[in-house]
Amino acid sequence: MKISLILPAYNVAQYVGVCLDSILAQTHKNFEALIMDDGSKDKTLQILKDYARKDKRIKVFSHKNAGVTSSRNELLDKVSKDTDAIFYLDTDDMIHPKTLETLAYYMKKYKADVVECCLTRVEHNTILPEYKEVKYPRKDIKILDDMNIFWSNKTRIGPWINIWNKLYKWDKVKYLRFSNKLAYEEDYFYGCLVHDTISRKVLIPDVLYYYRKNPTSVNGKLNFERYVRTTANRIQLSYDTFLKTGKVPEKYRSDFEYDLVNDCYRMVIRKNLKKNKNFKSCKKMFLLSAQYINYFYNNKIVDFKRLNIIKRWMVFLTRHHQFILAKMLVQLT
Repeated sequence: MKISLILPAYNVAQYVGVCLDSILAQTHKNFEALIMDDGSKDKTLQILKDYARKDKRIKVFSHKNAGVTSSRNELLDKVSKDTDAIFYLDTDDMIHPKTLETLAYYMKKYKADVVECCLTRVEHNTILPEYKEVKYPRKDIKILDDMNIFWSNKTRIGPWINIWNKLYKWDKVKYLRFSNKLAYEEDYFYGCLVHDTISRKVLIPDVLYYYRKNPTSVNGKLNFERYVRTTANRIQLSYDTFLKTGKVPEKYRSDFEYDLVNDCYRMVIRKNLKKNKNFKSCKKMFLLSAQYINYFYNNKIVDFKRLNIIKRWMVFLTRHHQFILAKMLVQLT
């Protein structure tokens, strides 16, 4: 089985060597590592080129800074014709030496479209995590043949929404792309597209992915304006793609609708009011949030009656630009 690894890279000179070393240490040797340097300003590109000279399986590309979504989409267009599966990996993270071997084994054994492993978080200065022994086959795996359950809010949480702890059968996902409207939360929407496409998924309990707590990453340093706009875009995309088209089964429609309205409150309103310490910026983002909330309200994209009374009051205050009262009330949620 040939596996193509998809790696966007931006200003990760401190970490990318460790990431690539974990790739080259794989017991599964039939792979290509496709890496896009997204206009890095540090020595990332030079390090990538050094590794590419040492191993032909590492293929490095570069473009002007366009964001992780653009990088991944360009790399997906470069996947080799003889590829059987793809694996997403961030260049500040690491994988277990048996990650590809283990995931490929279960994909082949159970004819799965996606195989998902467990992940763990490591500190930003971790050079080499403690790898536990991995043996297979094992009995405590889960085989899922009904993807409809992933429309339920009981399962739409946790590592399933991450793109990078999974091996994907290429034939199943080769036509899927990340939305260029999403600078954040791109995993969530892509995950929905995947689960709307596949028919069998295997979950294994082995920890094979090591997620680095990188304080300089996109998630580590939050741009509130981009976050608000991106979240609003994702809510709109999710509504248009899955609810409006009737792709969500009636049994799970209520769950999916609640997810959207809760995100509308939690990520468009609450995140800024709770986390943004700059008063001027916070007020500006609050007024931007009000525009989106009023649009969603007037076009019945989300049903705010699903929220509890305090959250509904927050929506009311946002819609009517009551910044100070909203700032005070958010402390109760």
